Amino acid sequence: MKALLKNMRTGLYYETANSWITQPDGAFDFQTVEQARKFAFMTEMEQVAVVLSCEQSGHEVALPVGMGYS
Repeated sequence: MKALLKNMRTGLYYETANSWITQPDGAFDFQTVEQARKFAFMTEMEQVAVVLSCEQSGHEVALPVGMGYS
């Protein structure tokens, strides 16, 4: 299971500082929900969700990250 960041407006996944991609398999794996959430807050990302992605089944669960979450 991977912990990814996904822009919910564009549908793109975070890869590197200036790169967002369409497919989750190439996205940066933050390893944990907490690490992904902290990174999103520290870099002031908007309209993103931490996505738990299962490579084998292709299923995803999105957990919105927003100003109301801490």
